[in-house]
Amino acid sequence: MMSARGEIFAKVELLAAVRALDVVVTSADEEWLRDRFVTEVLAGKDAENVGVETATNLRVGEDLPANIAAYRIDGIPVLLGALRDRTRRAVQDEVRRYRNQAMIARAWLGKEAANLQLFLIGPLGSMDDMLWRQLAEEVEIDDRVCRKLVWLPSDAPKIEDAAYFLQRTFLARPWADALRPRRLDRLRELALPEGWDAIVRDSSLTPDQLIAAIIKSTPLPEDS
Repeated sequence: MMSARGEIFAKVELLAAVRALDVVVTSADEEWLRDRFVTEVLAGKDAENVGVETATNLRVGEDLPANIAAYRIDGIPVLLGALRDRTRRAVQDEVRRYRNQAMIARAWLGKEAANLQLFLIGPLGSMDDMLWRQLAEEVEIDDRVCRKLVWLPSDAPKIEDAAYFLQRTFLARPWADALRPRRLDRLRELALPEGWDAIVRDSSLTPDQLIAAIIKSTPLPEDS
């Protein structure tokens, strides 16, 4: 099972690799991660419509992921989550929850719905685990709602590992293969955003404190 700290570490490496590609990364609209569809939000404005509110409260616990992030990467909407338990039934249930969240995100995205992507990160050390590789393949074959891609990291993933995974995504730059050795050299020298390295390595922080510290140290994008 993936630990909270391991999950955060892998996400930090992945986001650092994305930023190394010189693409624009911004936090997505919070509506994508809501527990209600657009129609339910509109219906919820009616104070007498208690049924909608009750149904969505139940949905949070039973049908949606407990931890998920959303970004616009190079303008493309992306949901980012993690797979934790090493059993087929558990993975299928996790994917079901992420798929449900993707359906809600699509409802808010409107014309952009077809562009939605879901990136899922496996536990640290899952890269060489044959069962995890099989489970990841099954997840990626499921094309319902949106495209899904699974990164199975090593025990101690590096930015280069995350960059290799990104070559399977819409961020792939096949025409730049000749520059790949030079780009990997850049990644080896790349530092995490200012303040992140000390935060990630601070073993005294709880997972919640670590997340809060990273969010606090990340400047908000300026309004255009």
